[in-house]
Amino acid sequence: MAGHWGLDNLILIYDNNRVTVDGSIDNCFTDDVSAKLKAMHWHVIEIMDGSNDVGVAFVSPRIIPY
Repeated sequence: MAGHWGLDNLILIYDNNRVTVDGSIDNCFTDDVSAKLKAMHWHVIEIMDGSNDVGVAFVSPRIIPY
């Protein structure tokens, strides 16, 4: 749909707290999602403390040349 409408400024928020209802997600999920998104030319900002630092990704101005 984004391609149809010519959208080129998409934001994806991916929560990776590595926890499931049954415990650690390491037992069933080993993908490096950040690496996959970078390989698809997404600009990835990793937030270590999502409870307190997520605003930094939206407040700090940045120019991303493509």
